[in-house]
Amino acid sequence: MAEEDPSGRRGGLAGVVLITGVAWAVMGDDEQQPPGSAAPGNTLSPASSAAPQVPEGMQKVTFKGVTVLVPANWKAVKAGSYVDYRDPADSERWLRINVYKSSGAPTKELEGAERNFKKDAKRCQKDTYQRVDLSDQKLGTLETAAQLEYLCTPPEKGARHAIWRIGAADGMAYHIYLSTWDDSFAADKPVFDAAIDSFALVTT
Repeated sequence: MAEEDPSGRRGGLAGVVLITGVAWAVMGDDEQQPPGSAAPGNTLSPASSAAPQVPEGMQKVTFKGVTVLVPANWKAVKAGSYVDYRDPADSERWLRINVYKSSGAPTKELEGAERNFKKDAKRCQKDTYQRVDLSDQKLGTLETAAQLEYLCTPPEKGARHAIWRIGAADGMAYHIYLSTWDDSFAADKPVFDAAIDSFALVTT
């Protein structure tokens, strides 16, 4: 999956976060590399800040054929098949875009991730994982999609609150995933909503 600052705290900024196939992409960082080192086809492309369709304080980014809106000051950190956009004041508040080949159903992938949360004490302390909701959703034009919202407290950290949507089409999985502190979730959820509402597949 992925892992979630041992301090368990956050900066003061508020406002504008299978089963084995998704296990590594869940709560934080694997090996990270700057966006400039991304392989061809995995480039990160911010749109012009002057684009009239981009709301103030946001930027439109393109990653592996997906475009979404993210906060203008959140910084991209590339790792594997995904990129995280992180709050520069608190790197534990992040929005993830993930794209990879998959034949799995979104609900099954999320259920697999959920099982890993429950059994791996390095990700969630015992008995701290709590499902808020798991339901069928849409992702842009993708009709086959599901969403998991959950609470979890990693070791030596504060409580986390995350919401994760996966869409599937033509053998590909598309993830939009916000993870943040439980006590800032209400302020951060608009970041997730903006990404979901702006999600689009690039046509060539």
